[in-house]
Amino acid sequence: MRASEPDLPWRVLRTGPGAPAWNMAVDEALLEAWRPGEAPVLRLYRWAPAALSLGRFQPAADVVAPVGATLVRRITGGAAIHHRPDEVTYAVVAPYARFGARDPRAAYHAVHGALAFALARLGVALEGEAGRARAPLHGMCFAAATDYDLVAGGRKLVGSAQRRRGRAFLQHGSLPVSPDPGVPGAVSLAELVTGPPPDAAAIEDAIVDAFRERLGGAGDDAMRETETALAEWLVAARYGDPGWTLER
Repeated sequence: MRASEPDLPWRVLRTGPGAPAWNMAVDEALLEAWRPGEAPVLRLYRWAPAALSLGRFQPAADVVAPVGATLVRRITGGAAIHHRPDEVTYAVVAPYARFGARDPRAAYHAVHGALAFALARLGVALEGEAGRARAPLHGMCFAAATDYDLVAGGRKLVGSAQRRRGRAFLQHGSLPVSPDPGVPGAVSLAELVTGPPPDAAAIEDAIVDAFRERLGGAGDDAMRETETALAEWLVAARYGDPGWTLER
């Protein structure tokens, strides 16, 4: 791996609202397409329509999708997440060496540190990261805080999950903007800020600025043709296939 790799600025992809199968396919495509020596990737996106994403090993019968939500399965572990149109979701694809160790914990801590910095800019006071607790494989992910989740008011605000491929990893997580009555253990931005919550553009700007200041620079970019083609193939072969979604 090139010694200069940790200094490369982040590629920032703001892909806007996307269908559930497409969103999950793009995250995996970015991981599969990344090669040593390339810049790390920060992707920011939303959901249209709403979705319920199952963890990779979670039984499909474990939860019932809310009305209007499309069922999809992630390649990362953990429990189900209800993704709504006003949510902002982030995905990071990077080598572990970017964070000085071949250790998922260092990456979780660094990325969540940048997110905490962004949230502070938005007027959100956090209590830090949650203590050690195993991520659940059943139920709803936001019902309880687990390893490295960002907590406010004693409740989970940001949770993330990882998937490793060789020296690189995908880490993605959700930032709910409005309360979800179906998940009593969670909290949202609307409950933590004074006045109206920030819109998606303001949240994305704050996250990009935080990556720029805390994690080594960032510049706007677009998906490459190879990444788009791979995502399209993954929708057809995996994420758009009900058999794969319901296989467990």
